Amino acid sequence: MADEPIDLAAAREQTLEVIRKEYPPLLTSAHVAELMQCTIWEVRDQVHRGELPAVRWGQQFRFFREEVLAVLLNRPAGPGGADG
Repeated sequence: MADEPIDLAAAREQTLEVIRKEYPPLLTSAHVAELMQCTIWEVRDQVHRGELPAVRWGQQFRFFREEVLAVLLNRPAGPGGADG
């Protein structure tokens, strides 16, 4: 039985649909950390380095879901990127 090639574009769109259904339009640092599979501290570091757009909400950050998704989609694949 031959392995069929994976349609990465379709898989990406399905994943985006699920994220848009499961996450609110305005995200907390914990939401973003979960999406990015990292710690809250790493999310905050990325904000301070200007790598991740955020809005100050008192002493906390909030993130627009679509901006976070745009950052994730534009990261290179591989070590340190979207797949690493």
